[in-house]
Amino acid sequence: MLANAFFIAPAIYFASPAVAATCASTLASMTNVTDSSNSSNCILSINSGTNTWTAPSNVTGVNVLVVGGGGGGGGFFYGGGGGGGLVVIANNLTVTPNTSYSISVGSGGGGNNSQYGVGVQGSSTLFGSLITAIGGGGGGSYAHYSGGSGGSSGGNTEDSNPSSQRITPVTAYSGTGTGYGNVGGAGSIWGAKSGGGGGGAGSAGTAGDGALGGPGYGGSGGNGLQVGINAAGLLATGIGSTSYGAGGGGSSDSATGGSGGTGGGGVGGASGGTSTGGNATGIGAGGGGAYSGIGGNGSAGVVLIVYSLLASPAFSLSASSETAKVGSSILGYTITSTGGAIASYSISPAVGSGLSFNTSTGLISGSPSAASSAVIYTITATNASGSSTATYTLTVNAVPITATTCMVNTLTCHDAAELLGTLSRAIVSVEQGLSKLTLSAVKPNKGIKVSKKKVVGKK
Repeated sequence: MLANAFFIAPAIYFASPAVAATCASTLASMTNVTDSSNSSNCILSINSGTNTWTAPSNVTGVNVLVVGGGGGGGGFFYGGGGGGGLVVIANNLTVTPNTSYSISVGSGGGGNNSQYGVGVQGSSTLFGSLITAIGGGGGGSYAHYSGGSGGSSGGNTEDSNPSSQRITPVTAYSGTGTGYGNVGGAGSIWGAKSGGGGGGAGSAGTAGDGALGGPGYGGSGGNGLQVGINAAGLLATGIGSTSYGAGGGGSSDSATGGSGGTGGGGVGGASGGTSTGGNATGIGAGGGGAYSGIGGNGSAGVVLIVYSLLASPAFSLSASSETAKVGSSILGYTITSTGGAIASYSISPAVGSGLSFNTSTGLISGSPSAASSAVIYTITATNASGSSTATYTLTVNAVPITATTCMVNTLTCHDAAELLGTLSRAIVSVEQGLSKLTLSAVKPNKGIKVSKKKVVGKK
């Protein structure tokens, strides 16, 4: 198995039931596409040919499965199975909104139809310039012992000295994402007349077996790689109902040929049954090797794109209004988001003196420094898909001062006198020892004079 992993950091947006129905809007100019979108994800399968996919305006990342075409089975005599196409998984692949990406799905390689011919390698599948999944190698054939190289290599045919057979390696993958491919199996010894199974994305093909003069038994094709979509919307191995890139079975000098790998690899031909190789029935799968006649055809690959459109913001406030006091912290509100992820907030009009507004959290905080009548603030949440608003009404009252105590023997008398001179009906309590005088301002804003033993107001 190849494991050249490359992780791309930007996040992808997933799971928005409200917008799943809009996934099909990206298919207007595409052909040979299956839309399997559900309530959680947009799922597009590009099954053949060349298409152009344009990233929606609010999508910055996708999860992509790219599978090369399967290799063809080896032709007569004693052909090996074709290899499965390379399988590449790239989660969180960065794309640019409104940008078009060319997608080309590789076709399966043809089974060899000439004596002693190696099966044809499957074609590569491309997702723009970002990912290339090469096709599976063709199965080997008599006098051309080795199978072809590819995403998974093709199985070999019989050899007079199997221990010296060169098992064709897979072609190393070093691109974006993780590539999966395995080698094909060796052929039987000379005279057992049986081919090895083609390699699969999930496992290697097995070797042909048997004795000189037969019977011989073709090797099984390697299994395809099982891939599905997990709860987080990411592509993952070992789940789902589909396997990709299975290898084809090798031919047999017996009643039945080698079995194709799980995921639709072609069955190998057999001397006691159908001698030609079986065609692949899966996705990116290799064809079966022929005992005599033509090898089975490999099958086309696929490009699977998984993403979800970012929903517009939707949110609510825990309170819609508040009456605060000058100099005291406001209670404010909390925000509950029920839509797509919110990128930023704004407010109108600007908050008053002593208050602040956080554009990341959408919250107002602080202590107002001036009284004001009711102000209706409009709070707007925004993301790439749109915006939504909510209102909050804030009233700020002045602090009512009903009494100020002045200790005659301290300097605070001056402050108390100033306060008294500015209020319309203020009261000052003047204390000295156990005595207490309480006087009211007769005429505000005219000043007040406080002596050690008495308070004298100016009229």
